[in-house]
Order: sequence, then structure tokens, then C-alpha cells
Amino acid sequence: QFTSIIILSRLLPVSAFGLIAMVGFFQLLLQTISGSGIIESIIQVKDLQPNQVAGIFWINCGIGLILGGVLALSGPLIASFNNEPQLVSIAFAMGGLFFLQNIPQTQNALLRRSMRAETQSVINILTSLVGLLATVSFAVIGWGVWSLIAGTLVSLTVRQALVSYYVRFSPWKRFSFTQVRPMLSYGIKATFGSLVGFLTLNIQTLALGKYASSVDVGFYNRAQNLYQRPLKQLVWPLMGVALPAMSALQEDRIKLLNLVNRATWLLSFVLAPFAILMIVSGDIVVELLLGADWSMTGEVIRWVAIAQIPLLFNTPLTRANAAIGRPARAAIWNVVFLPFLVAGVIYYAPRGVVEVAQFIMVLRLISYPLFLWANLKGAGMSASGYIKSTFALILCLVV
Repeated sequence: QFTSIIILSRLLPVSAFGLIAMVGFFQLLLQTISGSGIIESIIQVKDLQPNQVAGIFWINCGIGLILGGVLALSGPLIASFNNEPQLVSIAFAMGGLFFLQNIPQTQNALLRRSMRAETQSVINILTSLVGLLATVSFAVIGWGVWSLIAGTLVSLTVRQALVSYYVRFSPWKRFSFTQVRPMLSYGIKATFGSLVGFLTLNIQTLALGKYASSVDVGFYNRAQNLYQRPLKQLVWPLMGVALPAMSALQEDRIKLLNLVNRATWLLSFVLAPFAILMIVSGDIVVELLLGADWSMTGEVIRWVAIAQIPLLFNTPLTRANAAIGRPARAAIWNVVFLPFLVAGVIYYAPRGVVEVAQFIMVLRLISYPLFLWANLKGAGMSASGYIKSTFALILCLVV
């Protein structure tokens, strides 16, 4: 995925990524609503029955079909909002992709629940490789922005084939609403947290598209992707194991805290070198990888990296709260800060993408203590034990 960013950034114009990101904001927003929390309930529930899996599968497919249709038909509104006529056809195509993305989610959750990390790695690597080759081929023959959509379609087709081969389950089991109601309750809370978190991480795309230009969106989008995609691939193996492992320890909060602290240290030492590299020399790295045309992305990525430092420490603690049935524990603070975030991004958008990134960085660092307090309060884990461990970790990282 990191390689794909470099290659495609040299083959396609900045505006192509901006156009995709403008529709992608709404696609990811609906994806967050569609069933991320419901799917996660398959991992969290202690005793999972086959008919519960079938129920979640059909509920998720139904929601995906409805929301995919909403996205496809929203093209004229999105195009009018951003003053970009091309977005009508792009939104229609991405609405179809949205539905296809939802189909294998249940099987992906079963893989995570069983902690079959090797299988997940095979699927992710093959899917990314085939998708990259397809997208590059389409870009070379001149498909422009449509090469990104066509490459995604090829990638989703390969993913569905691989997931269906590795994960066998019967979607035809009879189920009742009573059987899946507890999972839906958990899913609604988790979805609310994911939705608010998504808005706080991506609202700048909407504001830049409206108050700046597709080029500014493209610069910011490349900075986010260049920083987050490698981190996501590094985080995924650890967090893929963390939720089922923590769910198994949800009755023993002492062992759970010990696992949280160990995961926090491991995660930080895996991610910190890359984060520090981007903070100190992100502009140089971006220019070497993407070329001089992307120098603005090099300025943005430094502030994106600083803004996400709290995630290095907070992610395992957030997973632990989900494991004990408290998903989205800190979402209320995202709701509180969201109006300030929106107002600030709108204010700074005309001044340029760099100032938007700087504002978001300041707001994230200021709000972190409140998120930490919300996740620790009432969790049944020793707050002092967690803080002492994290403080020692920060000292090591500073050195």
C-alpha cells in the first residue's frame, strides 16, 4: 500500500485524489454507519452461535445495499456542494463499490475472532498487490481518476474470492431478532463512537472541498494516507489479536490491565520510529518519494503525525473498553469538540492546507487528557497503574 501511494502519486494528478477523497468522505461516513460496530460484536461476544452469525450477515448486507444506493443517488448533491460536476458519476460508481465492500465483513470478523493472523495477511497482501497492478495498468492507459475506481473493483473482487475460500460459514441458518438483539445493542454504541471518531478525523476533507479546492483536498489526503496506511498495517496485527484476547480476560481486570500496558508499549515501539521520522523529516521523505509537486503534502504530514501521537498510547486502552462491553467510551468528548473542530477548519481552510493541519494538531493534543480520563473512569482497571506505565513509556520514547 505504501508503494501504491508513491507510484500512483507520480502517475495521476493531485486533483484525481482530491475528487476521490471528496466522495470518499461520504463513502467512509456511510461505511462507519453501516455496520462497523455490529460486525465488531461478532468478535466481542463470548459465546457465538452460527445463527447469530447468519443474522448479522444479512443485517449488514441489507444496510450496505440501502446506504450504497443512498451514496449512488447523492452524486448531484455532492457535486453541487463541491462545485465539481465529475462527482456525479464518481459517486454513482462508488455507491456500487460500497455495497461490495460490505459483503465480506462478516467473514473478516470471523477471521479476527479466531485470530488467524496468517490468513488475514495472505488476503491483505494479495488483495493490495492485485489492486495496485490493476490501478497502475488503468492509469498508464490514461483512465485518470477512473483508474482508482476500477482498481478498487478488481481488489474487492479478489478479496471476496479469497475470503470465501478461507472462511466457510452458512448464511442460511434461521435466526430471530432476540438472538442478535444483544449484539445489535453493542453494535449501536460502537457505531456511534466510530461515527464521531470518523468525523473528527476526516471533517477537514469536507471543509477543504467546500472552502478551498480539490488540489488542497488532494494534498491533505496524500499526507493522511502516506502516514496512516503504513501505521494501519503495523497496528493491524496487534489490534487484530488484542480485542479477542482482551475479551477473554474481561472478567479479570488485573490481567486485562497488564495486557493493555504490554500492548501499549509494544504498539508504541513499533510505531514510534516511523512517526518520529515523519515529524522530523517528513518534507524530505515526501519530496524523495512523490516528487517536488507534492511539497505541500510534506509540510502537512509533519502536523498530521504530531496530531496522532495520542493514538500511539490510547488505542489498546480503547480496545480494552470495547472488550468489557464499553465501546465508544470517550465518544462524548468527540461530540463536545466537534463544533470547535468544524469551525476551526472552516476558518483556516481559505488560508491553506498547512494551517488546517496545524489547527487540528493543537486541538487533538489539548483534548487528549479528557479522552484518557473517560476511558479509565469506571473501567475497573487501576488508573495509577496505567498512568505509571505510560509515563515510563513516554520517558523511553523521549530518550
